[in-house]
Amino acid sequence: MTQLALYLPPPGARRRDPATSHDAARSMRTAATEQGARVFNALQALGQAGAEQIAERSGMDAYAVRKRLPELEAAGVIQTTGDTRRTASGRSERVWRVVL
Repeated sequence: MTQLALYLPPPGARRRDPATSHDAARSMRTAATEQGARVFNALQALGQAGAEQIAERSGMDAYAVRKRLPELEAAGVIQTTGDTRRTASGRSERVWRVVL
C-alpha cells in the first residue's frame, strides 16, 4: 500500500444499491488506490496537466483518470489551477496540480 492510500476513501456503494454494486466496490478498492497513485505520480511529474496529459503519462485511459481526480481532490492532495485546456476532441478540461 502506498502512503497516498492513506488519503483516499475506498470506493463504495449506497446501502440501497444492488449486491452487484457492492461487489464492484469491493473489487475496485485495490485497483482504485493503485490508479490514484498512478494519477498522482504522473501529475507530480508533469507539474500541471489535464486528464488527457495525465492519462498519457500514466499509461491509463483518460476516463479512468477522470474518475480518480475528484477523489484525489477530496483527499486534499491535488487541486485545479483555475485554468482549462483543450482536449484532442476540442472540448475544455480542467488543469490540475499537486498541492502536497
